[in-house]
Amino acid sequence: MYKNLKAEIARAGMTKPDMADAIGVKYSTLWRLLSGKQQFRLGEMMTIQSELEGRNGTTYTLDYLFGDGDENGEGETDSGAHGGTVRTD
Repeated sequence: MYKNLKAEIARAGMTKPDMADAIGVKYSTLWRLLSGKQQFRLGEMMTIQSELEGRNGTTYTLDYLFGDGDENGEGETDSGAHGGTVRTD
C-alpha cells in the first residue's frame, strides 16, 4: 500500500520517524496510516506532499502519492487505495 509515497519518502532521504515528525504525528500513527489501518486526513496528505516537494525539488499529485498504482496505473484516479475517501476532521 502507498508504494509511491514510501518510495518518495526514501528518495527524500527521510526515515518514517522523520516523516512522522514533519507532519506532527507519532510514529505509531504514521505506521497505521501507511499500512491502511487508519485513513489519512486531507491536511496530513497535503503536508506530506509539501514536505516531499520541498525535499525532492519536484511536484506531486495526491493521486500519485496516495494511490496504490496497481489497479488503474500511475497517474490515474485510484479509489481502491483508501476507499475513495479522505477524513476531513
